[in-house]
Amino acid sequence: MGSCPGERSQQVQDILDGKATLSAGTQEFHDLWSTLSDEDKDALWNQDQYLGNRDGMHAPDRDHYNRPLLTEHFRFIKSVPCLGDLQYARLDDLTVTASAIEPNVDTGEPRILLGLDDKSGERVQPIVADGNPDTASHVTTYVPGTGSQPAKLEGDMERVDRMTDQAENSGAARPVTIAWMGYDAPPGLGDATQRDFAAAGAPALNAFQDGLRITHEGEPSRNTVLGHSYGTTVVGLSAAEGRTLVADTVVMVASPGAGVDSARDLSLTGVEDGQQYKHVYSTRAENDPTPLYANLPGFVPGVDRHGEDPTETEFGGQVFTSDPGTRTPVVGYSFPSHSEYWEPGSASLVNIGQIIAGNFGEVRYG
Repeated sequence: MGSCPGERSQQVQDILDGKATLSAGTQEFHDLWSTLSDEDKDALWNQDQYLGNRDGMHAPDRDHYNRPLLTEHFRFIKSVPCLGDLQYARLDDLTVTASAIEPNVDTGEPRILLGLDDKSGERVQPIVADGNPDTASHVTTYVPGTGSQPAKLEGDMERVDRMTDQAENSGAARPVTIAWMGYDAPPGLGDATQRDFAAAGAPALNAFQDGLRITHEGEPSRNTVLGHSYGTTVVGLSAAEGRTLVADTVVMVASPGAGVDSARDLSLTGVEDGQQYKHVYSTRAENDPTPLYANLPGFVPGVDRHGEDPTETEFGGQVFTSDPGTRTPVVGYSFPSHSEYWEPGSASLVNIGQIIAGNFGEVRYG
């Protein structure tokens, strides 16, 4: 039973007094949270203002409690008399995050701030959805790769919006896409040669997907997890090493290595062993050299292996078509083709929309 208005339940009072703790388990936390009054919830948040990051909390509540946390972060950093480089970077992160959670300028749809964690990594880790995943028919979690950071979140939200629009055009009734920055991405290409970033992010992504399924209302949504570049390594590891990823479909775009060597090495909820190939999709542009990285480890000292390129036949997944992309000399570190998968009308974006919608027969393969 819940408490009367203005009162706290004994269970919550015990937590506030240090006699009990909130369960660390996602399902257990959700079961308790769903029984609490607004007064109980507010009291717990006042004790722990990072509470809105908890997987298993409904999306509107996460947004409700993360927005004042964002405001508090602004208040604190602006009170610092002399900002150093780290503080300036954090201010940029917070400023762009605040802009990203404004309603969509084209549709007026509200954004949902599902996460705002500045304690787990070097930078702020926001998670932003373009709608409420708890009531969506199709939910896509987008995991960006090397160089992604909150200060660049507006570009990621543009990709999010395009995937949602394309999925809707492909017949998805109420699609929602989430920009998941719940890990410290490698800041540069040199850092991306290390597997540690993906290994650290994979458990968090796995837990986040658990929470999405637990808090969803009504008929289960079709859930897709899509990684780009180094983000594909995070996605792959989130479904490996003893973890099972709550996803109907995994999509890997421009992968430098899927974290594993075969689609069969991935564990997805409800997918029988040996059937993973039907649920794992990948693509690469002809002029995108990033997937060539999968062949480098073993030849270059100090370079970690990230697993097999998922577009290779031996990986065993479904490979869909992308446009060739802009052709550039293989010198320097700028490859426009690596970022062109979300160009409006592109073969890759059209295929991604069909995959999210579950129209696998409409996907162009090759």
